Amino acid sequence: MPDRLATALAVVRAVADRPDPLLPVAVGALAQELGLTTSSASRVSAALAGVGLLDHAEGYGAYRLGRRAATMSGRAGAAVASAVDFALTRLSAATGETVCLVAPAPGGPRVIAVVPSGWTLHVRVRVGDLCAGPGDAAVRVLQDESCRDVERSAADERDQIAVGVRDQGGEVVAALVVHVPAIRTERVLPVAGRVLLAARSNLEAAIVRAPAQHAPSDGRAVRVAAGRASLSLAAAVLEDVCEGGSEVPEIARRLGVRPERVERVLGDAENAGLVRLAGGGGTVTPRWYLHGWHRAVTAAVLTQQVAPLVTAAAQESRTTAYVTVRRGIRSVTVAEAFAEGPLSTQSWLGRPAQMVGADGGALLIMDLDDDQIVAVLPARTSLTAQRTPRDLDSFLQQVRRARLDDRLVLDGYAEDGLTSVAAPVRDASGAVVAAACLVGPTHLIGRELTSTRAVADRLARGVSDLLAAPTG
Repeated sequence: MPDRLATALAVVRAVADRPDPLLPVAVGALAQELGLTTSSASRVSAALAGVGLLDHAEGYGAYRLGRRAATMSGRAGAAVASAVDFALTRLSAATGETVCLVAPAPGGPRVIAVVPSGWTLHVRVRVGDLCAGPGDAAVRVLQDESCRDVERSAADERDQIAVGVRDQGGEVVAALVVHVPAIRTERVLPVAGRVLLAARSNLEAAIVRAPAQHAPSDGRAVRVAAGRASLSLAAAVLEDVCEGGSEVPEIARRLGVRPERVERVLGDAENAGLVRLAGGGGTVTPRWYLHGWHRAVTAAVLTQQVAPLVTAAAQESRTTAYVTVRRGIRSVTVAEAFAEGPLSTQSWLGRPAQMVGADGGALLIMDLDDDQIVAVLPARTSLTAQRTPRDLDSFLQQVRRARLDDRLVLDGYAEDGLTSVAAPVRDASGAVVAAACLVGPTHLIGRELTSTRAVADRLARGVSDLLAAPTG
């Protein structure tokens, strides 16, 4: 089992470690990248698809990351998802630059979360990107345990400003990084250094508070796929670890297998950079590197796969349907569709809007608590349209209502005769990553508010399902 499992984990990583893990990759390309024969790559990929870690993709002998792998990634990052969101949002709001979280990974550190800059001229960074430069500030703070202050590096007209993030045991598990065009570094450096240290402190405190997730796993036995016993067990063990830290005997008890079988799986998973085994039979935890898989899936789905769902919602509700996301403290529309009829709305595709004036804005930021929202949003708002909340306190009332209702209905929020109905879209970690919005004439939505709410909810659930969001 060990050799085959090691190869299988390498194949999963090769598919997952891309900015778009849903893009089809042929077994021939996997074989060449990993030094396998094409037949071996084909057999292993088919077996991985059989247990859900890969999926068959368009084209003969092509695969993409499987739903089960995205789900595991989401569970691995769920306990700190809100804290990571706040840390990056705070950095983005303070600097205006591209900010990201980088984690140690096989082959070199990789980006696992990012908020892009809103500037025209900026440093482009994507989830899955490799941080390969040996002199990069991110690499230094991850590899040098003595680095406790803010580090800076420069290369190719761009600079990095970084600080390491440590877990309860003092291990550096990630790096918070600000990417700046060199022409703006001297202006950004003072504020970036100060906010990086504050963001690290908050994130490390959240790591200490992070709860275990294990309750649903108790008492279940491994469902072994015929002919794939080793991979079925490996997938079940990794799922269990991603639910929260645990010890080998506990994992074995929950899965109904012998501890030595779990130990063999975890040994290969540790060599693959997926888990961390504490010495002396201690707790097994997922590496932060895993968090990036579901975020890359989210980015790919929201920009490439939601159009049919949005179009169907617009036609059914006879409204304009949007999917919006939060980038820093702005709302941006990533998909839209227009219904047939005498009245229509303007296109917002790709256009940023202030959070307090966006139809789904309160949903997009409701995972942050009130104090965190106050820390990142301006106290005063620009009245871009009538009925825009005039200050942050007014907007917080919307946010609190959105948390209670898990939906947001705004009547005349932008102009007379216009109503918006929005529902939250969640990713594999359970975090709100988008809003499904239906916007149309008030006289139409007012007559059919119940059915419009139902369409918005179905659109949100449909997109959430594509993202492997938890059910219930």
